[in-house]
Amino acid sequence: MFYLDTFDLFTRKACLCGLLLFYGLLTQAQAPATDSTREYSAFRKKWSQKWNMQPHSPLRATCYSAMLPGLGQAYNKKYWKMPIVYAAVGTTVGFIVVNNRNYQYYKRQYIATVDGDPATVPEVEASNLFEIQEQYHRWRDVSYMCLGAAYILQMIDANVDGHFFYYDVSKEVSLQWTPLWLPYQKAPGVGLQFTF
Repeated sequence: MFYLDTFDLFTRKACLCGLLLFYGLLTQAQAPATDSTREYSAFRKKWSQKWNMQPHSPLRATCYSAMLPGLGQAYNKKYWKMPIVYAAVGTTVGFIVVNNRNYQYYKRQYIATVDGDPATVPEVEASNLFEIQEQYHRWRDVSYMCLGAAYILQMIDANVDGHFFYYDVSKEVSLQWTPLWLPYQKAPGVGLQFTF
């Protein structure tokens, strides 16, 4: 029996997509030249304006966060968020490693059980080895999705913090609750006080 690992299949598809993209770029590079300098310079001008929008650019924070998780949070001076980002990424990578290791182990045990060769003896005797390996396979795939979600969420967080970098939260704006005595009803109560 021939078993194709999901990672091998993904790698083959990624290589095929990369080759098709490279081929498309080559054929586009050989096409007759058109006057695209106007669109290119407009795009560069727009990108430069967003990049240098203010001394603190949200676009720059997002790009830094895309390059290295946590770098956008450092650029936004939210240093307390960096350990949270690295804990999320590290935890998901740890789950990927553990689930992949277990998946590969139970896959080898299942193959040793069903290959029909008396020389290969599985270390684990279980009737549901296929279900166990598939469970670890699903958990590994979910761990990859969680890693992608953590990566995207930290980029979104860097972008939002970049937009709110100059947002002023004044001490004059507050909401306080205070205990109070209601004289007409002769009962204690709680009051809310807004200060603008």
